[in-house]
Amino acid sequence: MRPLGLLGMLAAGLAAAQTAPPAASVSGVVKDAVSGQPLEGHTVSTYVNARWFDDGMQLSSDSREVSATTDAQGRYRLSGLPPGSYGISARHPQHFGQQVMRRVVLAGKDLEDIDFRMPVPGEIAGRVSDENGEPLPGITVFLVVREYHLGSLHYFFRGIRTTDDRGQYSFTRVAAGSSYLVLAEKRGRTIPARSQAPLNPKLRRRVPMRTWYPGAPSRESAQAVTVAPGERREGVDIEMRKSPSYCVSGVAEGATGPAALNFRIEPLQPSSGSSSRGGVYVLAPGGITDKDGRFRICDLFPGTYRLHADDSLPGSRPDRLPVFGAVEVTVADEDIR
Repeated sequence: MRPLGLLGMLAAGLAAAQTAPPAASVSGVVKDAVSGQPLEGHTVSTYVNARWFDDGMQLSSDSREVSATTDAQGRYRLSGLPPGSYGISARHPQHFGQQVMRRVVLAGKDLEDIDFRMPVPGEIAGRVSDENGEPLPGITVFLVVREYHLGSLHYFFRGIRTTDDRGQYSFTRVAAGSSYLVLAEKRGRTIPARSQAPLNPKLRRRVPMRTWYPGAPSRESAQAVTVAPGERREGVDIEMRKSPSYCVSGVAEGATGPAALNFRIEPLQPSSGSSSRGGVYVLAPGGITDKDGRFRICDLFPGTYRLHADDSLPGSRPDRLPVFGAVEVTVADEDIR
């Protein structure tokens, strides 16, 4: 009986081996999401013996990576994959974090045509100069998008750079096929509560104003920039304009009346904020008002600003919510009091 039992066990093991699904492969093509052209040199990979979730994976001591690099036709093949669920990712060889993932299930049969459409970003580079052609270092340059949000057209920041000592800037990972405006602005961090600018506007120095590429004073007359996949668009140069300087003065009041309060001021549209596709937050320039709440903010060019004040000063009680307020101020051709 023992020989028969042993033979039965061997037969059962052989039958199980014959019915176990073999390892399989996954293959396809990686293409540009905009043009549909094949992408060479991109990495496609997955992990064997890993647990996959909607938002990631869990590796074990038996996990190992299987990867391939796309050829000139954008083709790849991942071989030797046991049956199971996998997350297959394709990523850019240079831009960290830029990847696309697809989920597949293998049951012993090769999967073909598992294609990826990768967004290949471009770049925008240029120089900011003054009206005499001299480079302007330390100028804040914004990448701006237009989109409808809550039923109306708005302008939002999508990127921010600061010009170097040669007045140059560069935006990388710019979404190809999208239309952008480029804005230059002289933006500091702190503002004195009581500006010492002369009371007579004619005696004040002219100030750099917001200027849109290529040298437009308003966004309506700005020139849009669109890059192709992988393109580096150079020569997006901005000649910053200057305008007369104006001042805004007043009193900031807290819960108990005029007091020393934080204040911040920034031009509107575009300004910091979020939209349906994200947003960029930039700390607006500001300072602290006098003890009696008085302020006089100068070096303002014509436009509409958001003036914000709050009492979240150092030493404030941590268990209480700050009091804050905001108002829109439009500067035209005279000081606002």
